[in-house]
Amino acid sequence: MSMMKQKKTVQKKTLKARHTLSSGTNSHNERLKQDRPSIVFPALTSTKPKRRLHSTRNSSSSLHLLQEAVLTKCSSGSQEEDELAGSFNPGWMDKIHHCPVYHPSMDEFDDPFVYLQKIAPEASKYGICKVVSPLISSIPAGVVLMKEKKGFKFTTQVQPLRLAKWDNDDKISFHFRGRNYTLRNFESMANQEAARKYCVSGCLPSAYLEREFWNQMEKGKRGTVEYAINVDGSAFSRSSGDPLSGSKWNLKELPRLHWCTLRLLENAIPGVTDPMLYIGMLFSMFAWHVEDHYLYSINYHHCGAPKTWYGVPSNAALQFENVVQHCVYDRLLSVDGEDGAFNVLAEKTTMFPPKILLQHGVPVYKAVQMPGEFVITFPRAYHAGFSHGMLLFVHGRTYRDV
Repeated sequence: MSMMKQKKTVQKKTLKARHTLSSGTNSHNERLKQDRPSIVFPALTSTKPKRRLHSTRNSSSSLHLLQEAVLTKCSSGSQEEDELAGSFNPGWMDKIHHCPVYHPSMDEFDDPFVYLQKIAPEASKYGICKVVSPLISSIPAGVVLMKEKKGFKFTTQVQPLRLAKWDNDDKISFHFRGRNYTLRNFESMANQEAARKYCVSGCLPSAYLEREFWNQMEKGKRGTVEYAINVDGSAFSRSSGDPLSGSKWNLKELPRLHWCTLRLLENAIPGVTDPMLYIGMLFSMFAWHVEDHYLYSINYHHCGAPKTWYGVPSNAALQFENVVQHCVYDRLLSVDGEDGAFNVLAEKTTMFPPKILLQHGVPVYKAVQMPGEFVITFPRAYHAGFSHGMLLFVHGRTYRDV
């Protein structure tokens, strides 16, 4: 009998332990469900691309399959994220046509100034354009930074992931200092943040991320992202065997070419005579602005996720400024007047959806820049955009009269 009692006692303890373990697992799973973000997929419509306009939209069937796959992995999220999924109409995004995309031959690519002069009459009508390089770097940008710039580190800026009311009580600032990173640490952080939102760190379709970005910007409250801007360097290799770095499109050498008037400047000016690096994560953004002194800008995407650009041609710059003045900064005008409003615009912190421009007849075009591509912005062409994930690109300028 004593043996039987001992056996029953052991069975009871085992069952009790199993029940305790199961309860703990269930509560842990509930906490995981609460931490996971919800994903809402807006309805997507397809449009037939025009001639010479480059479309990066994926087919609706492919998007549908991808959405189902992600949804099977992600359960419902927080209350705030559920609120973000409320009424949001993305239809205006399909009304923005893509800017021209150019594929120069090796001969055409030889001289950037001659080539820009050739395409400018057409491309400037869009404010921005893409140039797909026929050359690729033989040394990846990450390797360049890790080996040619020993101890490479940078500091980010924190950007609020929301739109401002633009009055004296609610203005957006990108001047909050972030953290110091190595390139690997930043990539790890950026991938973790992307995976937290969408359960995967890989890139989602550009059309979907465009909707997600503006949805979060319009309805977000407390979210932030980090962006490293104006980082010294270019990530172009010093190796003579690198085809792209050895070309005249190397943005370190471009301002010193014979056709570039910037070579006449006696002193170096960061961002003008010397290019600067930008390192972004999912939804890090650059606000609406024009280049200083109405210069051209040339931007090369080294590696990472795509980047969406919006551009307004220079012949619509006055229209753009008028819309910003009366439809975005209307609350500021009553306090600080026109000067106060445009002082804020000059700070390069003003972000608003292009739908406001479309509603007032201002032409807007977009580009989805991939690694290995240049984006050119033309003089007095307002532009803005955001990142689809971790990326590294270099920004340079050239004199306005190419």
